[in-house]
Amino acid sequence: DYSDYDDEESVSLDDEALGYVVIIIATRTSLLIQNQVKIPIHPIVVLHPPTYVNKLVLGGQGGLVLVNIRSGKTIHRFKSLPLDERITALEQSPAIDTVAVGCESGNVHLLNLRHDKRLFGFKHPAAITSLSFRNDSSALQQNIAPMAAGRIDGTVSVWDLSPPSGEESMGRKLLCEMINVHPGGISCLRYLPKEPVLVSTGKSSNSILMHIFDSPDHSGRLLRSRRGHTSPPKCIRYLYPANNSLTNYHDGTDAAACQILSAGSKDRTLRVFSSARTVLDREFSQGQGLSKKSKTLGLDSVADLLLPPIVAVATSQARSRDWGDLVTIHQHHSFCYVWSSKRGAQSGPVLRQSHWNVSTMKTPPPKSTHATSVTMSSCGNYAIVGTRGGKIYKYNVQSGISRGMYPPEEQLGILTKGKAPGDINRTVKALEKKFKVSNRKSDQDKEEREAVIAFDKERKRQAKIKGASHQNAAVTGLAVDAVNKTLISVGEDAKLILWNFLTHAPHKRSPYILPSAATMLTHIRDSDLAAVALKDFSVLLFDCSALQTVRRFGGGHHNHSGPISDIAFAPDGRTLYTASLDRTIRVWDVPTNHCVDWMAFHTAPTSLTVSPTGEFLATTHIDAIGVSMWSDKSFYRNVFIDGANAPLEPFEMDDPIPITAISDGTTPQI
Repeated sequence: DYSDYDDEESVSLDDEALGYVVIIIATRTSLLIQNQVKIPIHPIVVLHPPTYVNKLVLGGQGGLVLVNIRSGKTIHRFKSLPLDERITALEQSPAIDTVAVGCESGNVHLLNLRHDKRLFGFKHPAAITSLSFRNDSSALQQNIAPMAAGRIDGTVSVWDLSPPSGEESMGRKLLCEMINVHPGGISCLRYLPKEPVLVSTGKSSNSILMHIFDSPDHSGRLLRSRRGHTSPPKCIRYLYPANNSLTNYHDGTDAAACQILSAGSKDRTLRVFSSARTVLDREFSQGQGLSKKSKTLGLDSVADLLLPPIVAVATSQARSRDWGDLVTIHQHHSFCYVWSSKRGAQSGPVLRQSHWNVSTMKTPPPKSTHATSVTMSSCGNYAIVGTRGGKIYKYNVQSGISRGMYPPEEQLGILTKGKAPGDINRTVKALEKKFKVSNRKSDQDKEEREAVIAFDKERKRQAKIKGASHQNAAVTGLAVDAVNKTLISVGEDAKLILWNFLTHAPHKRSPYILPSAATMLTHIRDSDLAAVALKDFSVLLFDCSALQTVRRFGGGHHNHSGPISDIAFAPDGRTLYTASLDRTIRVWDVPTNHCVDWMAFHTAPTSLTVSPTGEFLATTHIDAIGVSMWSDKSFYRNVFIDGANAPLEPFEMDDPIPITAISDGTTPQI
């Protein structure tokens, strides 16, 4: 017991204290500061050595000190280590009185606390962030004493601390080195007690990895992993929404009702998270051997070989057992990609026009063909893609073959009088008129009048088609009804157009002029209602059966004060959720056109999705790499809503804040 270690001696603080150790007594209802201990260093890391009662070892800028927190004295300042080294890691070794000290310079020192003596050390090319010792029986059987050192460059070095056994041995040796385990740096390393398993976390990789050391050469291999996005996602959707599902999720017992697709992050990945079991979380594969290929090409990371960030996702469960059930479009990209949730990988053809070049060495498709919106038919056979230039393409999901466009390509050109140039029928009729002896002038005049009338009709029809299309305006939203009869499209030209899904012709009453340019569209197939978000921060509800606007959410005090980032219907279609960059989410009652809830967050929500049961709301936020889950109180207790009196102020939600945001001092404030 070293509880009386040098208690009678203390380090005198000649100058003003550089740091403090604050002793806090915490209860359920209060926090009480019991004592403050002045120390002569800037503390960064702290360690409580075993058998050192009431004592802490603190390291940082200025060296290493031993502090008695009961008496409030700095007992000893260790002089065996250079005072100019910045200490960034401390770890207790299996031996009493011996600790490992990691420094920003890359040095690791083994220090005896009782005698203030440096035993030996190692040199690394980057700063040390974490240390851990292995103490399992297999290491003893192999006569090794491993110590893992994590570095700021993401590499883990494993050293053998056993003393040299022969005269030829010059010192301890490096057992293995795992390169770039966590891009962005190692945050923490821990060997599991009595197990040859190392658990590691990264500073910016948002992952937990478990490596096992069971090979004869003492190298480690990946055993298990849990990974998330490394940058904030911007698009989340439940894998199979309620209005796109063949299964009844009302009881909430089906695990498929708990899977959330997450995309849109700068890390270029597509992930699925399960709100029921984290073991089901996974990343969708974009090809085999990408890690090896990136090393061969000399790339910095695998992300350079991945597809561009995802802009939108469309799903359909109907044919998920036969072929892909997900279609994604990507930022500044013309091609669309088919994925299989069953395989967890990109599976199927690339959806593109036949004349578009695939090779990056050739001329890419024009920017007007970049995809801006996507949807899938309820049967799962077709994917509809809207582009920046206003064209809408239809593809077969199984084969990837283009099935035309809206409107049909042959209807986009204005015909000349009579027939189109180059038409062989026009030439044949001209020759017949020239060599026909019995032709009379009256017959010729009649044919000319009929040709003029036909030309006028064709010109009016072409003008109608041109007016009922998104000419040079991005298509911002698409939806298909439940029976593949009607396609709904909205665009930046403030038009809502209904198309015949089979003939690709616009409805005779299309287009419908919106009050403002549309930014997105969501559709619920049960009631055939389409909600359109507008640039004036309001939402329009259009009845696709009655062909009229039935609601407009927003206006006056109840309008959003910023652009709408996402909208979603509840499964029953009676509730509409709208998220805005003004840091709020509003909940609208569709039958009464009233705002029944108003929620404010620390950071603006960028995307939202409602569970198939309607019980949960999932949201993503700016500068937040996680997905937040919110529960609807009306599912487990009585909630009385006064529809006549809308909320006058938003309710401040208690956002979950990552520990990294707290430690970095970047906690957002309202």
